[in-house]
Formats: sequence, C-alpha cells, structure tokens
Amino acid sequence: MKQVKISLLVTLLPVFSSMTALAAKPITIDQQNYIKATLEPNLLDPDSAKYKFPDYIESESTYCFQLNATNLYGGYTGYRWVQIPYKSIVSKEKNVPVDINILPKEVFEESCKEIGYK
Repeated sequence: MKQVKISLLVTLLPVFSSMTALAAKPITIDQQNYIKATLEPNLLDPDSAKYKFPDYIESESTYCFQLNATNLYGGYTGYRWVQIPYKSIVSKEKNVPVDINILPKEVFEESCKEIGYK
C-alpha cells in the first residue's frame, strides 16, 4: 500500500510542478480598460467590440486576450487572439503598437496556446 502511494505521488509531482510554472492572475478592470483604449484606433466600430480577458500567466512577457470585432460589412469576425506586451499594460504606455491585421489569426492563436492561454 505504501508503494502505491509513493508511486502515485511520483506520478503526480510533474503535474503539480507544471501548474506552478503557469501561475496566473486576473487582470484588473483598469488594465482591461487600458487594452480597450489602446485597440480603439484599430477598430472600425470600437463600441461594438467584445473582449475575453483570461488570467495573465505570470511567467510570460506577453498577455494574450480575445477580441471579436465587426468587419467592413458590419458582421462580427469571430473571436481572435491578440497579443500585447504585459509591461505596457502595467505602466500604461502611450502609443503601444497593437496591429491585429498583420498576421493570420492562426499564428496568434498558436502562439497564445503555446504560452498556456486557453
């Protein structure tokens, strides 16, 4: 019985250690408002934009969130991953370049998922 408990502990140890490596914390309403204000110049209709703000993964310098905005025809594009430097969110830097149209949405999606965002 003791051997089973020890082997179970050894099996679960890597799981717990990887969970601490991806420690996350929620971003504040103030930080969410900063992100929205930073993106407004890039959007056709900023008032209709919808956001999903996952917890920030503390070990990363990039923050990933999701944006669903309208296109030229007034329809929604579907949620897309967007990246922004986390330090700019904390310091509220002015004129942070966030271009949501340069790369295909799959590139940002893959990058954010590799970091650990869901």
